[in-house]
This record gives sequence, C-alpha cells and structure tokens, in this order.
Amino acid sequence: MLAGLRAEDNKYLKRIFFVKTVAHRGRSVFAKKAFKKGDFMMEYKGICKEYCENEYMSLQSLYKKNEELSYCLEFTFQKQKYYIDATREYKYGFARLINHARNPNLKVSKPLLVDSEQLPRVAMYAGTNIAENDELFWDYFSSLNPAKCLLDEQNQKDNTRYAMDVFQKEEIGWNNLLSCHK
Repeated sequence: MLAGLRAEDNKYLKRIFFVKTVAHRGRSVFAKKAFKKGDFMMEYKGICKEYCENEYMSLQSLYKKNEELSYCLEFTFQKQKYYIDATREYKYGFARLINHARNPNLKVSKPLLVDSEQLPRVAMYAGTNIAENDELFWDYFSSLNPAKCLLDEQNQKDNTRYAMDVFQKEEIGWNNLLSCHK
C-alpha cells in the first residue's frame, strides 16, 4: 500500500494546503503547515485509464475546443501505458496545480496498485523538509517521466522563476498546457 494514501477530498486538502496566483507561474500550491522529508503530501488524482492514442487525442481536442487546460499525466506501469486526467479540479483536487522545478521539494512515487484496485495510483511525498507557507514544486521530468527538461538559461540561473519555456516530449511525458504558459 502507498504510505499515507487516504481517501482525501478537497475539504481535507484545503485544511493542509492553499492555492494562490504567483507571477510567471499562474496558480500554485503552498503548505499551510510544516512537513518533514518523507511525509505523504497528496495523491495526483484524476481519471486513470489505459492509454489509447485515438481516445487520448480526442480528449485533448475536446479540451482545446473548450479552451480548457489539460492536466494529463502519462506514465508506464508494468509495460502498459496509462494516463491520469486531473483536468476537473473541483472533483480531483489541486495536485495538478503544483508547478515544475528542477530542484523540487516534492518527490513523486512510482505508480503502484493499492489493495485490489486494477489501476495504478501516483502519490507525492515531501522530498525535503517543507516549512509553513512554502510553495510546492515537483520535477515533471523525474523517473516517472524520463523526458528531458529544457529550461532557458534564465530559469536555470534564477530559482525564483520556474516557468517552463520548452518541453521535449519523449515516449512518456506531460501533455498538459501548464499554468506557467499563460
């Protein structure tokens, strides 16, 4: 079982985290309390499905037509490709709003099956000690997603600006239009 995984809902998340708009990144998630390295933070929730190219591309077209940002995490688990669609924030929480950093304070678990579930789940843990009011970040290009992160030189030098300017998608990757692209 994923350590710390629980039946979290938006009410629970709002007691522990808050969302605010940050320059150059759009909305972002912050901690309302301190966490120790290794503490469970939240699950990347959404609709998890086996990846089917036609179905996935239709979904992306629908989001584009409706002028919605897509928050789909693609990954491979036991040689099968999946995606978690977290686009519906009101239903699935706000892990999807956590922005990218090359040196993040969160770590993402490898996908795991929980109990007798048929589809894998992904959880986030504190990768460092996190203080109250710290902004949360995770590396979109971690072991879960081996695509190469290509930040511009300014982003590499300035840790206060985490906007992602270029993304080279490989076999597995994020296919979302992130809030920092606004």
